[in-house]
Amino acid sequence: KILALGKNFKEHAAEFHEAVPEQPLFFNKLPETLVPHGATVRVPDWYTGRVDHEAELAVVIGRGGTSIRAADAMAHVGGYCVANDLTARTLQAQDREQRYPWFRAKNLDRFCPLGPCFVPRDFLDLADLRLTCRVNGELRQEASTRDLVVDVPHALEYLSQHLTLRPGDIVLMGTPAGVGPLNDGDVVECAVEGIGTLTTHLARLPASAT
Repeated sequence: KILALGKNFKEHAAEFHEAVPEQPLFFNKLPETLVPHGATVRVPDWYTGRVDHEAELAVVIGRGGTSIRAADAMAHVGGYCVANDLTARTLQAQDREQRYPWFRAKNLDRFCPLGPCFVPRDFLDLADLRLTCRVNGELRQEASTRDLVVDVPHALEYLSQHLTLRPGDIVLMGTPAGVGPLNDGDVVECAVEGIGTLTTHLARLPASAT
């Protein structure tokens, strides 16, 4: 399963004129959203609204558990990847207005590129890693893992209070400020220092054809 934290960077919450949640906010993405480094994500022809990039650190669970304490949580981490939590922003806005969950906005097919490699836990120190997103070479997002509101140990503690974490589960740690719309032909490069750069190609009908 794929679990994702929302509004886990203060600046990202602020760009939507919202406060950081008092308790961690998480949602899920389906296995059908997963695609590898270098994949092309084709937006369904029926959807003409905004699609946003969201660069994120992805934590891969190595040892499962429930009610994990933060002090013990890192022993349950197998390693890390980079993720792009693609979001159908127009759908999300519509569902927020109705107080519906974000499910459809986050779960169009191929809306979770993951890669470019897997870095085992002991090879990476999460204290201060640079996280960026570039679209066609233009820097859109930039932050550090030190800016996370909820760090990895406390995220796993909170999640495992509500459900069982299992080996192979993926936890997306939230995106920094700077999310923005993507167009047909855009090349998105999400990077986390020490892991590498995840490249995704976006394909959709041009606005003139919709």
